[in-house]
Amino acid sequence: MIDINDPRNPKALGNIKMPGEPTAVSVIGDTSFVAVNTSESYKNPSGKVHAINLKSQKKINRCKLWGQPDSTACSPDGSFISIAIVNERDEGLQNGRIPQMPARNLVMISVGDGSLVCGSMNWVNMTGLASIGTEDPEPEFVDINDIGETVLTLQENNHIAVVDQDGKISSHFSAGTTHLEKIDALDERGALIFNGSQKTDFESLMVSNG
Repeated sequence: MIDINDPRNPKALGNIKMPGEPTAVSVIGDTSFVAVNTSESYKNPSGKVHAINLKSQKKINRCKLWGQPDSTACSPDGSFISIAIVNERDEGLQNGRIPQMPARNLVMISVGDGSLVCGSMNWVNMTGLASIGTEDPEPEFVDINDIGETVLTLQENNHIAVVDQDGKISSHFSAGTTHLEKIDALDERGALIFNGSQKTDFESLMVSNG
């Protein structure tokens, strides 16, 4: 933790030991919500989210996540947080191509009096939305807009989903496609040669290059 009240003179406030790999932090008032990856393997992903008081630097409580967390976001009114459960792919398996189970999803957790309400967890299924890897969504980045809608990118699926405060998917759509010129399209054993092009759609690119 770092004190940046004076940005020109930041001061170290101390370290808080976390049981795993912290992946993201979001703050509501005096409480910091820290997502931590505790996965044993790609096939057995796990994680936790911790609530930590910023003034005392003490842990308030934590919730177990049945999957590997990535990014987090807090609602503008401070009533809940959203966490992208990414369940990282094994890049060495099938050139990193999807699908790689278990599937990923989104979790929304209520916040009350500066602590996590673990019993309120709302798991939102993201399968069946994207045309690319539809059975294996890979949530990557999450944010929450001014009316409390959670917006989630499905990175490897080239898709975006919008979820309301009740955990219902209100809309979803493709992130689109583009043509690429003067790119390094082939593996030349370390050489970078920018004379290639890619004019197929995104799905073909994922299948051919992972």
